[in-house]
Amino acid sequence: MECNREELLANFQACTGIEDVGEALIHLEETDWNLLEAVNRVIPQDSQLLPPAGDGVQIQELNNPPDVSVGVSVSCGVDPPDPMSPVDVTPLRVMYYGRVLEITLPSTETVSTLKIVLQAQTDIPPCQQDLRLDGRPLADGGARLSSLSPGQMLTLQQGALPATASTSAASFSVGASSSGPKQYLLNVNDLATGQQYSVPCSSATTVGRVKADVATLTETPARQLSWSGWPADTADSSTLADTGIGTTHTLSVNRVTQASSASMPAVDLASDTSSVEYQDASEVFDENDDAMFVNVDRPKRVPLVLEDTEDELAGVLHFTEQFEVRYGPCHPTFYQGPLAEAAEEACAKPVNERRMLAIYLHHDGSVLANVFCSQLLCSESIVAYLASNFIVWGWDITFPSNQNRFLDRVTSQFGARTREALLMSMDRDRLPLLLLLMRSRGSTEVLSAVHGDTSVNELMGTLIHTHDMFSQQMAVEQREEEERRAREDMMLEQDRAYQESLLADRAKEEARRAEREEQEKQETEERKERERQESLKQQEEAVRQAVRESLESDLPPEPAEDSTSPVTTIRVRGPDGASFGRRFLASERLQVLLNYVTVQGFPMDQFKLISSWPRRDVSSLDKTASLEALKLCPQETLMLEER
Repeated sequence: MECNREELLANFQACTGIEDVGEALIHLEETDWNLLEAVNRVIPQDSQLLPPAGDGVQIQELNNPPDVSVGVSVSCGVDPPDPMSPVDVTPLRVMYYGRVLEITLPSTETVSTLKIVLQAQTDIPPCQQDLRLDGRPLADGGARLSSLSPGQMLTLQQGALPATASTSAASFSVGASSSGPKQYLLNVNDLATGQQYSVPCSSATTVGRVKADVATLTETPARQLSWSGWPADTADSSTLADTGIGTTHTLSVNRVTQASSASMPAVDLASDTSSVEYQDASEVFDENDDAMFVNVDRPKRVPLVLEDTEDELAGVLHFTEQFEVRYGPCHPTFYQGPLAEAAEEACAKPVNERRMLAIYLHHDGSVLANVFCSQLLCSESIVAYLASNFIVWGWDITFPSNQNRFLDRVTSQFGARTREALLMSMDRDRLPLLLLLMRSRGSTEVLSAVHGDTSVNELMGTLIHTHDMFSQQMAVEQREEEERRAREDMMLEQDRAYQESLLADRAKEEARRAEREEQEKQETEERKERERQESLKQQEEAVRQAVRESLESDLPPEPAEDSTSPVTTIRVRGPDGASFGRRFLASERLQVLLNYVTVQGFPMDQFKLISSWPRRDVSSLDKTASLEALKLCPQETLMLEER
């Protein structure tokens, strides 16, 4: 209960800004340690950040956080909403360590209100909430939520404690009751400069990573820094969770002085993983290590690969040049090209020409690097054996940028599984590293990994044993390839016999095909002639249709039944017995009647119009004469006959 009260006290101070512990305790005691009521009591009602209880706020108290994964919907407001009037709300989505919190708040609320609601879901005080929009910190304070787009995705992380937090807030265990990963805040005091650095880390961060980050902040090599404040027997490979320190921990760092560095190696190994032959200080120290001592003026050693090298080929050439400068002309013949080309040269050839690929990874920060290169890798027997059986490719991973670039090349060339296996072998205290890879059955795999804490005999034994395994595998693949070739030869022989049997059939088929082609040609010509005739008919029909449409548009309207002008009714009987007709003015010309019959589908060039009594060919009469003059009034029945 005491721990919970300390946590509530820290949260209350962070939310209200009250730095006086006594005043904060008074407010909490008077509200029976209810954080929501205490905050509502301190903050005035007109600027209230936390909604009052009973207004439909779907959050729980911080000492009993909800188990929320996806789809938390929160709505709040100072006054209960009127059910008869719509409320302008802003739906938001907040990504928090893999969870998506869906939150809906009135658009008139502020970012501060959003942080209070998020505190109820994550147990992170608003002062420690790192709320970002598109990677940029979200404006705090009274910024209205209406400035955000509905459904916009925000990201939430837990930041470091503010510098103005009270001492009681330090007892707040970051992540103790949160569903996210546990976070640490390391306060590092630089005794040489008097500066203090705040380093936020996760529980999975290693001690070596912290030391490297502080070395970057202080612009001092990690091997020239001495530490105090770590638990006893803490290895650089240990994570912060393994060390047992609190979530807020203070460390001290200082520069190595002449007196303290005169008898220690360049890198303080957390555990003694080296063999006895590497304990001699004269073998461990090299020219670069003299920079640790005061009043020693020697030129700085050039890295094997310069920091942030973008051109991989240039980095490889520089690596070979500087390696020879350091360790002499007797060294492995490093492949002068990118890793992809080296892998293709070694692994992409036929089985009988294939070789193993040896990748040497150097690290100047390792105490084993100088001895491994000078006494093992540059040994004449090792150099000769590597030249006969391996393609050797070298790279320097001293700088993180070059290490990341190498890992990216490994992923693209060999796949993610090889990258993961490589990361497990890249122990800083056991570098440098010699990887022995081979290609078998379409995939490239790491067969052996030789670390720096080995001897010449062990290295030679590993090379021989690994190459024997490679040779055995290649022998198996060679036999399989020979068997495959034998099967292919048999199939080729069968194919040749089959092709010969087809030749006679093809000659017969050729004659039949010529006959069919001639017949098809004749049918094609007949079909084209039919299509041509049909096309002509269609054109003629189109012309007739156009004429009918033109004549129809020129036809005068049928006179009304109550017309005062003389009217005649004409009936026309077609060849099939069907009849049609209409009324015409008696003064209309004969051409109007003929146009009407043509519009009905009986053109005068194909039909003639005959009167029954007296029988006469009306269509051959004067077309300008009126119907009345031609005695076709007041009614007449005509017949159509084909010409």
